[in-house]
Amino acid sequence: MYIIIALVVVLYLIAVVLPKFLDKEGKGLHQAVQGLIDEYFLAHTDSDIEKKRLRFHRLTIATDRVMGKVLQHYGIFDKSVKQQLRQALERNVVTYDQFSLLKRFHHMRNEVVHEGLQVYGDNEQLVYNALHIVKQLLGR
Repeated sequence: MYIIIALVVVLYLIAVVLPKFLDKEGKGLHQAVQGLIDEYFLAHTDSDIEKKRLRFHRLTIATDRVMGKVLQHYGIFDKSVKQQLRQALERNVVTYDQFSLLKRFHHMRNEVVHEGLQVYGDNEQLVYNALHIVKQLLGR
């Protein structure tokens, strides 16, 4: 019984933890951000309004998660993305302008999740700006 548990733990470490530990350049994050940018353009050009709303809803949530992981890549660990953003500003990882845009985006994400805000118009541009900033952070 203990051997099986030990094997499961070792397999988990090899399959999940080790690749993340070895990914110093953030290649997985680059791929995730590029996938989100591609999804943004698909959602932005979608003619079906319901599909577009659903795509932007999912895209907003996913962008916020990836943003948190990118900040973790810079060594900024906190359960709150808002706190991560503040620490990123304090550590000069982001500029004040980037911080302001990312903070607005995170606030919009909270409204999307908790209040049912629909993403359209200026909010679509806010999603794109957040993706662009996250991509810039990975390009350093």
